[in-house]
Amino acid sequence: MQRELHRRVRLTKQQQLELCMMHSLEPTWSLAILGRWAEKQFALEKAPAKSSVKRIVESEAALKSIPADFIGLKKAPRASMLALDSCIVEMVLYAEQRHVPIPSRLLMLIGRLYADALHIPPTERPRFTRDGWLKHFMRRYGLRHRRDHGEIGSVDLPAARKAALDMRKTIAKYHPDDVYNMDEAAFFSRRRQALAYA
Repeated sequence: MQRELHRRVRLTKQQQLELCMMHSLEPTWSLAILGRWAEKQFALEKAPAKSSVKRIVESEAALKSIPADFIGLKKAPRASMLALDSCIVEMVLYAEQRHVPIPSRLLMLIGRLYADALHIPPTERPRFTRDGWLKHFMRRYGLRHRRDHGEIGSVDLPAARKAALDMRKTIAKYHPDDVYNMDEAAFFSRRRQALAYA
């Protein structure tokens, strides 16, 4: 016979606030009745335990101080993480105003430097990985990864064609032995296109 796993019922912060509001409207209700009300109101698998309801009711003041952006979450972020995120977002916005691309490695380095500056203990810091922290950070703040392709939209095409034809005429005058292939020395073999976040 397999033992049933007891799942803990988790409410979002908004649901917890509604539970506190119901407690203030009906102060005579017991914790068990409040739990059954929450089960019906929020269509939960089972009613929250009395200890959970008591903890929620006692933390009403803290729940009211949560910013509106995080009220729909089940777990509110720590204040240190909010400060870190706001510093990094401000840096990204500043770089965007200055038209400076920020590669992913630089963004992770900036995160580490701000974590040091904010004195966030190493145990509470994110890991600053590309597939973990960076991906979720970008999703949270609506940032996108863009590959820099140059300024082709602002190029005057007729002038560029004329310049290319003039260059071909000039190159045709040189003897093949006098032509130096700059990439022959492999100076630019590892050249990559710039990546940026905006």
